[in-house]
Amino acid sequence: MLKDIARAANLTVIMVVHQPRVEIWRELDQVLFLAPGGQTVYEGSQSDAEAYFRDVIGLDFSVGNPADIILDGIAARRELCVSEWEKRPSG
Repeated sequence: MLKDIARAANLTVIMVVHQPRVEIWRELDQVLFLAPGGQTVYEGSQSDAEAYFRDVIGLDFSVGNPADIILDGIAARRELCVSEWEKRPSG
């Protein structure tokens, strides 16, 4: 519903969501993931996030909530996530 209201009113909505349910995850356009300590490990489209984390740190999205899988992966592989993000060419 919030997405519909935002689009109808031509508004940008920024939310902080720590563990979004899968229904919420599917409705997000852009996401920002921070590692413990506040370092960015992903910023971009929600639709590209799964492929990024699958390719970069080997996450398996075959079962479960993608947001939970990503957050758990970041917590478990913090240093790898940070170093891989920092290797990317800046936009």
